[in-house]
Amino acid sequence: MTTQQRRDQIQIIEFEGFAALEQLLLIQDEREQSQQIRDMQAFDEERQQEFNRIHNWDQRRLLDYQENRNTLVDEPNDDDQQQITSN
Repeated sequence: MTTQQRRDQIQIIEFEGFAALEQLLLIQDEREQSQQIRDMQAFDEERQQEFNRIHNWDQRRLLDYQENRNTLVDEPNDDDQQQITSN
């Protein structure tokens, strides 16, 4: 092997090493991006669940209010009963 061939071989090995390092860096970047996406999805899911809890709680309160209101409207109060019996 000539000196030039050895230099070429060393340069090829260095280039292969650089390519391998670059590939590792790309893989690391992809993993970090994937983790960020998972974190964002988890955050969005938690936010959606919290929204659903609040919405469901509001709906229960509204239904309770409507039921109580309907009960009050349907039941005659004492004044109404006294007017009916005194007539």
